Amino acid sequence: DRVIFLHRLAPGPADQSYGINVAQMAGMPQQVVSRAKEILARLEKEQIDTDNIHDTHAPQPAIPEPQNESAPAEIESPPISAPTKAPAQLNLFPDASDAPLTQELLALDLSQITPLQALLKLNEWKETIREESQRQ
Repeated sequence: DRVIFLHRLAPGPADQSYGINVAQMAGMPQQVVSRAKEILARLEKEQIDTDNIHDTHAPQPAIPEPQNESAPAEIESPPISAPTKAPAQLNLFPDASDAPLTQELLALDLSQITPLQALLKLNEWKETIREESQRQ
């Protein structure tokens, strides 16, 4: 796989993000790529407010040239506003605190089992996870 640009490059922001495609071509696990696609679909559906995200590539306002060389130019400053709430941080992975595997792990008393029993339990969980990931 490779990226082939069929369009001419132009200055300014892109109308789409290609990060998920690049991550997939870079060999990221399918579970991560799928989760990223889910998050992107939800963001596009809900159209989350992006006003608080600062675009470092946005054009900066030009500084006005002085009209009179003896008087310094006045530069208009944007109004000072109260600090805004930080944008919501989305979880990359679903909350696993209620997952059956998590509950089973938390209930396990490691001081009461042998190393062999722990290894067998770990192998059982690994098989459970493998089966669940194959179903998805």
